[in-house]
Amino acid sequence: MNAWTSLLAKDFRLMRTPFLIGLLLLLVLNGAIYLFNMDGHPARISLAASFPLWMAHFFYLPVYIFFALLGESRTMHLWLHHPQRAWYLMSSKLVNALAAMAISLTINFMYMLVMVRTVMSDVVQVTINWERLFALGMIFNLFMLMVSLYLAMWIYFIWTIYQTSKTRFGKLSWLIVIAALLLPTWGMAELQSTALYGALAEWGATTVNLGAYLHSLFNNPDSFLTPAMDDVTISIYFGEIVFYLLVTAVLFLISGWLLDEKVEVA
Repeated sequence: MNAWTSLLAKDFRLMRTPFLIGLLLLLVLNGAIYLFNMDGHPARISLAASFPLWMAHFFYLPVYIFFALLGESRTMHLWLHHPQRAWYLMSSKLVNALAAMAISLTINFMYMLVMVRTVMSDVVQVTINWERLFALGMIFNLFMLMVSLYLAMWIYFIWTIYQTSKTRFGKLSWLIVIAALLLPTWGMAELQSTALYGALAEWGATTVNLGAYLHSLFNNPDSFLTPAMDDVTISIYFGEIVFYLLVTAVLFLISGWLLDEKVEVA
């Protein structure tokens, strides 16, 4: 455990500067948006402007892992000669990435809540059930983290495919990387249209009526809801969550196996 803790600290030092730069950029942009609001501009414009910063966290983990692996590529021989398995090394980077995303996401989410409160203070006839709104935001943050983790595993997989092929095929390795990206994407798209996917993923359905849920969030939502929203339903499949978590785990395991068994020092 001490060896893994040391590895965790080493990976943190490797990505400390990019993490702090990203955090500073987030604070500066949110600060600028807040000053824009304080300058007399409508709060709803500031809320809309901060929303893309929140949504950008879908790509936080893949970008973080990409730059972490880019730095590791310069000393690839040290990785390959490390006494621990590749999964051990990969998990250290992943834990650092998850911690960094949690910090950044928490800051941005808290700011979003402040902006929502500011917007709602201008709408006298509407009040919010803050407990429900906070719970909804946390669920969405968890969803965002899961999607970001799934994308990060594809970065691991594509990187290991490149490391595996570059010593064997040279410049042609980029064609193999492109194929390794396009073929699974095509395969997943085809799978989703089959009965097999329905059996694997489309179970444990929960249906949410958008209009009814918004009425539970706001005491008087009719001032901004349209009648069409009452007919909008969203189906969430627990099986689909399990399916993509399994794909995420498989990508992680395959990537680790490739690093251990197939990657050679150039």
